Amino acid sequence: MKSNRKKIFILTLAIVLVATGAVGFYLFNKGPVNIKKAKAVHIDASVLYKAFETDSATANKKFNGKILQVKGTIKEISSNQQNQQVILLSTTAEGASINSTMEENIKALQTGKTIMLKGICNGIGESDEDLGLKADVYLTRAYHIE
Repeated sequence: MKSNRKKIFILTLAIVLVATGAVGFYLFNKGPVNIKKAKAVHIDASVLYKAFETDSATANKKFNGKILQVKGTIKEISSNQQNQQVILLSTTAEGASINSTMEENIKALQTGKTIMLKGICNGIGESDEDLGLKADVYLTRAYHIE
């Protein structure tokens, strides 16, 4: 009787170990999420910024690390040190923006134009009250959605 229990225990343990290894292998090799095809939370740039400005802890839980599709008006277009295009979307808070680092450079954009961007929310940055600088909310790996 003890021999059968021992065999069943060893077999069960082996199955659990193989299943755990298979899941770990899958998760390790699945690669980054395809932002263009992924489902996203749709939100306006001003609403997104207001959520972080009002209660950043709750907004972080709700939006940080999530894929967002943000609609807003282009405030500024520039490039960062890695030569990636950076688009700032206007918000209702003066001096604050949705700072979007683009995956692809887009040539036909103009300030003042309303656009839709889809990217990963990285939360709100640091502000500097002494200098009167407001923090931006950051989107990374962003794409222009037509």
